[in-house]
Amino acid sequence: APYLITVHTAWVQPAEPIENIQLTIRGSDGSIDKVLLKDFAKSNEQQLFQKGSSDQFEIKHKDIGKIENITVGFDDNDQKSAWLLESIDIQYEEALYHFQAQCWLSSRLGQNFNWITMKPDPSNDDINYKVIIDIGESGINSNVILCIYGDGNITKNFALKTIKDGTQAKFIKDSHLEFDLKAIDVGKIKKINIGHDGKGNDQQWFLKFIKIEKQNEHYTFKVNQCLSETQQNFIDLIPEELLPKKGKYKKDFMQQTKILLLIDQAIYKITVVTSSNDDSSTDSGVFMKIYGDKDQTKRFQLTTTKENAELLFKQGQTDEFEIELNDVGDINKINIGHDGKGLRPMWHVEKVQIQKGSQIFKFHADQVLDLSIQDMDLLPFVPEKSPSPKPTKSETPRSTSSEDKVNVKETIYKVSVQYGSSQKNSDDDDDDDDDNTNLYLVIVGVNGKTKRIPLPVNKKDEIEFNTTDVGKISKILLGQDKNEHEIVYHVDNIIIKQENEITTFNIEDAIKQNTELEFTPSPIRQPSITRRSSISPETSTSDVKIKDVDYTIKVVTGDKAFNGIVNIKIRGVNGIITIPLSDTNSGAKPFQAKSSDEFTNRTTDVGKIKRITIECHDIEKRNTWHLKRIQILKGNQVYN
Repeated sequence: APYLITVHTAWVQPAEPIENIQLTIRGSDGSIDKVLLKDFAKSNEQQLFQKGSSDQFEIKHKDIGKIENITVGFDDNDQKSAWLLESIDIQYEEALYHFQAQCWLSSRLGQNFNWITMKPDPSNDDINYKVIIDIGESGINSNVILCIYGDGNITKNFALKTIKDGTQAKFIKDSHLEFDLKAIDVGKIKKINIGHDGKGNDQQWFLKFIKIEKQNEHYTFKVNQCLSETQQNFIDLIPEELLPKKGKYKKDFMQQTKILLLIDQAIYKITVVTSSNDDSSTDSGVFMKIYGDKDQTKRFQLTTTKENAELLFKQGQTDEFEIELNDVGDINKINIGHDGKGLRPMWHVEKVQIQKGSQIFKFHADQVLDLSIQDMDLLPFVPEKSPSPKPTKSETPRSTSSEDKVNVKETIYKVSVQYGSSQKNSDDDDDDDDDNTNLYLVIVGVNGKTKRIPLPVNKKDEIEFNTTDVGKISKILLGQDKNEHEIVYHVDNIIIKQENEITTFNIEDAIKQNTELEFTPSPIRQPSITRRSSISPETSTSDVKIKDVDYTIKVVTGDKAFNGIVNIKIRGVNGIITIPLSDTNSGAKPFQAKSSDEFTNRTTDVGKIKRITIECHDIEKRNTWHLKRIQILKGNQVYN
């Protein structure tokens, strides 16, 4: 019998058409690995995933048993798309599973927020959150999004659409709004993130304060700040209950935040070297975030008042910056990238150095960042300093007594890793390399963290590890040491089991050499539907070798035509190809004003596409081309 899937999109039109929605279904006896839903649509007469639509799909697959959870989302490297998912229904024979989402999926909200893992509803573990928002002198008509972070979990990204009385929420001037939300219990609330997706000068939202009540707990967040595209659309807020309460320090959120930032400040002297290779410069804004063993900084821009910003990050240039930020301790990672703005949103960064006190941390990059990959994580070489003992101060926010101190004990973790299809294609034929992998996992919990756990590549069964019991898992670190072979590991998700606890992490990322990425558990719901199955599917896989495929390339030209030679260079996980864009499928002259041209070329399959480069050779020497959009279709994959 087929699996009948109905996807309900909320009554909000996506800013950009989204066709690459993918779904993974996991059951007690197997799984339906990631599929592109549009390939299984019951009807091809209408565009999928539109405002208020209910799209149906049919997947023929062996019985996977009781459905335990699903993962749904889409690839969005350019951070252009946002989709408000209402719910998903899955029917198999007599069993019906309902997954209530009511959340935004978009990579603009943070890493991996374009994916969500859910368990079937209803959930007995969900609780009510009463949220009160007071708005000041200016309002908006944009979409407002809220996420709640606790010491035990985080909620989904709430779409604040409907207030308590069932009417549509209007975030207008001097309004007072109340929402009743339902989600997993996150424990003690540590912070929230709230904001809107509005653009332009008229979308300035003055937020006065927010109150949240859950069970018998009350939290107040004082803001008194305007959220806008020019300043910041989203903001992290700390409950007033966690801030200092003495004398003049208890005034409002902004003053108390500044006081907190004055504690343990440090001067960072940052040196950035741009490659001397051709076309290495950028005029985009460059941003950085520093991670340490004690804390992490905010995301800040690398700019200087001594020089014009247009003179920064030129080919072969060394730029120096000095900035005061909170002291993160020993630096263990940085994230650096650009905002994609300007006339040249491409940058080849060679290396970075950060000096903090007597410590010097060096980072080797040699990476091109463009619109397909706008930022990257870098790990430092061993810092140049005399060894000193690590701080022993606990960063756990909860108070502990002598009875709370637990002796270090060991436990068994069962780890399942699902790799991307391109990883399987490249590695399945070489089982010997699996034992020598330099991919590793660190599990972090309330009681500490494990040592590095090596992960064999493409092992289909669960991997058991006997190691330190870290308590409730709060996050994982996934990284790869430097190796003589250039290997990139493409990881879709990781599931960790410990006794009756199951923790799922949506990765959907490429783990490169000399990098370490941090992931938090994916917000999921608990199952309530029970169903038995006597059928156990046999999952079969086949080795797929690199082959030729058809590339269909659609190019949209704006107001200014182009008379010249155009090539497109496509970089994928399996290599690079160059395709000339000369003969359109229709036979028409390409790149005319306000035209849409389509080209088809059969050549080597480079795997998952990571980046493209457009090469233009102008015949008239003065021609300016208004290139609006490029879309690449390769098999069932769509890249915009």
